[in-house]
Amino acid sequence: MHEAGLYFPFIHVRDDDWLKLALLYWPRLYRLVPPDYQTSDSRTAREFDAAGLLHTMEPIKDSDANAFFRTLLANVDKLGDYTTARAKAESAGRQLPTSSADGPVEGDLALIHSAKLSTSFVYELRRAGLAELRARLPGGHRWIGVHPTLGAAYMTALANELGSRLRLEPLTDQTDLRIAAPNNGIASALDLLLGRSADHRPDPAAGVDEYVMLALQCVRPKAMGQVSAEQIVDCRENLAAELADFRAFVETQKQELTAITSLPPGQRKLDAFADHVHDTVEAPLQRLERGLQLHKLDTVRTMLVTGTLAAPPLAGMALEQLGAGGTVGMSVGTVAAMGAAWWQVRAARESARAKSPLCYLLDLRDELTPKTIAGRFQRIVKGSY
Repeated sequence: MHEAGLYFPFIHVRDDDWLKLALLYWPRLYRLVPPDYQTSDSRTAREFDAAGLLHTMEPIKDSDANAFFRTLLANVDKLGDYTTARAKAESAGRQLPTSSADGPVEGDLALIHSAKLSTSFVYELRRAGLAELRARLPGGHRWIGVHPTLGAAYMTALANELGSRLRLEPLTDQTDLRIAAPNNGIASALDLLLGRSADHRPDPAAGVDEYVMLALQCVRPKAMGQVSAEQIVDCRENLAAELADFRAFVETQKQELTAITSLPPGQRKLDAFADHVHDTVEAPLQRLERGLQLHKLDTVRTMLVTGTLAAPPLAGMALEQLGAGGTVGMSVGTVAAMGAAWWQVRAARESARAKSPLCYLLDLRDELTPKTIAGRFQRIVKGSY
């Protein structure tokens, strides 16, 4: 299991909602920030950084990945035909990825910080007419301008190289790049991004990010922008045990995810991910929720028949703490109005939830959904919280 994520292709995370969801699953997230580079993060990113969940690491060094860069250098001449391949794809009406720049796109070029490329690779790209030097940066660095498709291919290959060496899961908020990973070099990355067939072997961890993010979408609040970074941190702490069970469940999906990832990039691949999430997350989650509702009804029926309506002492104390008064014994009418004897309903529901690794998703929805004090009390009394 990969213990953390590696964000790519940008220096700054572009989607705060995506960042919140990502940190509801991965213990921490790393990103590539060149030395001397002054970041300009969103408030959400700054709060996660302060909480120790969003880390920075220096880009790859030539000496750290000589084999990787030797592969790139050996393929420079082959990359010269990407313009022809792109032109053919565009003429056929295919939408191609352009999410590749560290900085803003300048004209028709995407910009990559030179600290993320080896000096020899930049030289060979320029020799082949595939790169241009742009604005100077602190520390003797420059923006390197490349075609957006080539930039996307390179950043995808770099993320997978680092992920493989450092046991990090490459993660991105750019949909067009998610369908391209994984790959085993810039040549196959370019093939994947252009929709051509390629001989690549999926990483055993492939597809986990897409699967997890789609699963979290099932329970995310509609107004995710109103969920604070502090709430995300609290969820991670409050639901640590449930998250561990959910992560173990995701591990059991690896074989199927690897098979899905081996599909050619495109709509079929995205549909296969969506179908798998529906079969393993959405449908079981709906069954679990229906089962919890039945637990509630069965408990109500039993309580009304047997007449065992008195709450245990601890339950009465809980009601007092919630401001509901000190009533311990309740009439049949009161229980019927409440919908259940809440203390027994909650016990039955918790037992059912504990048997499913998907209870983490249900708990997340409860944690992230705005609640009033009255609404919170009502959920506890009715056994729905």
